[in-house]
Amino acid sequence: MNVNFKLVIKLASIIFFASANFLYAQEIFPGSLTIHNIELGCNKIKTGGYTYHDNYTKLSIGEDTTTHFVAYQCYFEENSNDTIIGYKLSNSWKYNKTLYENYTFYNVDLQSYMYKVFTFPPDSEAIHRLANDNSIYPFHEILLRSLKANDQNNFDKNCSYVKMELFDNQSCYVVERKEISNNPNRSVQTLIYINATSFIPIRSLVTITNHIGKVVEKQIFDYWINNFQSYKYSKFNSYKSELVNYSRDTTKKEVERDSSLSNGTVAPQWSLPSLSGKNISLNSLRGNIVIMDFWYKACIPCYKQMMALEKLKLRYKNKKVVFLGVNTLDDPVKDKLELFLQNRNINMLNVYNGRSIEKRYKIYATPCIYIIDKNGYIIYSHVGFSGNVLQDVITSISKRL
Repeated sequence: MNVNFKLVIKLASIIFFASANFLYAQEIFPGSLTIHNIELGCNKIKTGGYTYHDNYTKLSIGEDTTTHFVAYQCYFEENSNDTIIGYKLSNSWKYNKTLYENYTFYNVDLQSYMYKVFTFPPDSEAIHRLANDNSIYPFHEILLRSLKANDQNNFDKNCSYVKMELFDNQSCYVVERKEISNNPNRSVQTLIYINATSFIPIRSLVTITNHIGKVVEKQIFDYWINNFQSYKYSKFNSYKSELVNYSRDTTKKEVERDSSLSNGTVAPQWSLPSLSGKNISLNSLRGNIVIMDFWYKACIPCYKQMMALEKLKLRYKNKKVVFLGVNTLDDPVKDKLELFLQNRNINMLNVYNGRSIEKRYKIYATPCIYIIDKNGYIIYSHVGFSGNVLQDVITSISKRL
């Protein structure tokens, strides 16, 4: 009997690689890793606590690196009386503690031993924001929502299995959420870590890479929880009873963050140093329409707005319109502001030490933009960055030229 050894070897190789590919295909999504099991894992815990870690890093090639880290002690307890949030909540860190129950917030200042109480309507923005706040709302619930974001019946289509990994002494399934971007200069990778025993999501690792002007910028948002405990009894009432050790502050009301100076108000005067070395005052710009854009380096939407305004600036060349960046936080030398702006092709006039005028202009969040007419009156203001802002700026300027 003649045996074709070459043929046998070839067939054996085909069988081997086919088996290997089959095993690999089986590992793409382990059979037990289903959205149903993840939901079961999350729903088992009605009352519990953990440590929440928030670690942010921004890397800009050729520039400096920004890092931020904070850890919170968090507690949650199911609350059927709250039809929006569904929980009683608590978090605390070095300086502050927050309690939430039935649409009421108790904000405790651990340094001054004072606390304030704010109650909101159930359908208010403040309550809906709470449901997306990693630092206090149950983090595993937020991650579950993220995994189900597109279609909970197609978990394996929305996500792909990456690997098993030991993280914080926990064996975890690592899943990548599929992100779609129509921007060729931007890529997003979202990894979610799921405890392989409890099926509770414990970590979100998001890496965003942007090509901005001459810079490749990478942002890493690393959020995770550990020291997870399930409680069979309520601890919220004991947390709330501790408020007797603090004095209630009834003299201050919460300031709405979008309460900018109203249109028709005379713009407060100021004089600030520019990056070019000269002092510039609002009074010296009288007779021009002035677009003041408040920003700082670590604020991504801030310089996106400035880049958009920079392009808009060309439309009003040789007209009495001044585009002015007002940096509120950074040191011009230590933080290399000129290099930062040059790398993003931003040439508009910029001043710094803007923190000194924040209260005058009611700057509680950035980016914030003000437009001042030729006579020194505010004609437009907006907090935050959105596509509508530029059109509003164009409309406001066109009416005054």
